[in-house]
Formats: sequence, structure tokens, C-alpha cells
Amino acid sequence: MSANFPIRLRVSRRFDFPAERVFDAWLDPDTAGAWMFATPTGRMVRVEIDARLGGKFCFVDRRDGEDVEHVGEYLELERPRRIVFSLSVPKYSQDLDRVTVEIEPAGAGCELTLTHELRQLPVPSAQIEAGWRAILDDLAASIARRSLQARVTRRFAAPAERVFDAWLDPALLGRWMFGSDARAEEVVRLANDPRVGGKFSFVVRRQGQEIDHVGRYLELERPRRLVFTWAVAPNPDRGSVVTVDITPLARGCELRLVHQIEPRWAEYLERTEQSWTTMTEALARALG
Repeated sequence: MSANFPIRLRVSRRFDFPAERVFDAWLDPDTAGAWMFATPTGRMVRVEIDARLGGKFCFVDRRDGEDVEHVGEYLELERPRRIVFSLSVPKYSQDLDRVTVEIEPAGAGCELTLTHELRQLPVPSAQIEAGWRAILDDLAASIARRSLQARVTRRFAAPAERVFDAWLDPALLGRWMFGSDARAEEVVRLANDPRVGGKFSFVVRRQGQEIDHVGRYLELERPRRLVFTWAVAPNPDRGSVVTVDITPLARGCELRLVHQIEPRWAEYLERTEQSWTTMTEALARALG
């Protein structure tokens, strides 16, 4: 036990995922905010991770209208076995704690041991340990959700505004959504209400059968973000969720699509990812 850190708390958890996936989840800014320092009643409003030795991180969780920062610096990074970082929560203490995450492969999964070293206890030790156990539970749930995500990334020569609008403009949607899919699908009817809470419907003819794909817009932030449900009629709210993030670049933009698949459709994950790949390629062609 270090003289600088006279208090040492330790928690362990078994994961049914490879050590590499568990290690990477600690350093992924796209997903870490869903579990790292997140609280059930709060909302993670900022996640910044500079995943290198000496790099810093910052998580800001908004709780009852007040922002709580968790900040620190990476002291050791040894993939996939070890992460060491300093940790401070300035709202409660100016002390810099030290956290060590050790991951040991075990069969198809791994065993994670987390050691939190402190100079003093701001709250009872049992409360801190319970907090870390909850975080590790959320980490496991986050990895499980991510394993059911179809992901597509594509760069476009067109500006972000044009790419965003192409998802909502019926004249353009009919030219690329489904119509250029390799499975010889054809959009025969299209209805779209492009506002938050608005619904859409694509009636697609596939091998002589008509299938109505429906959804509801959850977020629309031009030109950067669309979030919508995705299902088969009649219920647009019982499907999976698709998130489209568009990042403007010096020339054109980059689109990142994440389709969260329901567990009952897990066997179609690869097919779903391929379909979105095909359709974003068709979108690029439609934009000229």
C-alpha cells in the first residue's frame, strides 16, 4: 500500500467478453458515456477521451441541473491487460485518486479487478465500492448492446447539409433508400413527416411481396444528427433504433450510422450492416 494512498478499495467482476473488448470500452468516447460515471437520474452531457499515455479525460454528468465533472489522466495503458489513471471529482474534493484496472483473459471471457486508491474517504468505502460495481454492471450491459449494433461509416464529397437533407426529402429518398439494394427491392410508396415525433413509411416490394417499413423521428438536429425508430408495420415504436451522425469536414462530411438491433433479430446483424452499406453507397450516387 502506497504512503501517498493509504486507502485501497477493490472490486472484481467476470465478463463474458474477450479482454480486448472490455479494455477498449474504457477508451471509446462513443460509448463510454453510457456507463462510465453515468447515473440513473443524470444525463451525460460531455465525454472527452484522449486515449494515450499522458492523455486526459473528462466526463460531465448533469444531475438535477448541476454539472458534475470526473477528470483524470492516463498513467499506464497496456492493451488488453492494464489501465491506470488518476481521478478527481472537483465538486467533492481536489484530491487526485489513482484507479488501476487489471483484466485477465479467462476462457472466452475475462476477469476484471479494479483498485481505487485514495488519500481520504469523501463518503463511506461501501458506497464507493457499490458505485464501482454499478459502473461495471453498466459496462457489461453496454458491451452487450454494442455487440448488437450494425455500424457503417462513410465519407461524402457533398456538404453535411445536403447529406442530412437527403434523409428527409421524399424526392431523394426514393432514389436511394432500398431502391438500389442488391436484393432487387423497390420502393413503391413513400410517406414522410420530417419532424420530431413525425412518422415515415416505406412500402417496399421484394420478390412480389410488399413490406411496410415504418418509424418515428426521435431527434433531428440539422445538419449533424438524426435518430429514428425502425420497424415493420403497423407499430413504429416497437422496432430498433437508428442513429445517424454527420460530421462536417473541410471537404464534404463523414457519416456514422449505428443501428441498434433487437436481440431477437441478432442473426440478421451482418445482413443489416450490409444493407446500410449498400444504401449509403446509393446515397452517395444519388447526391452525384
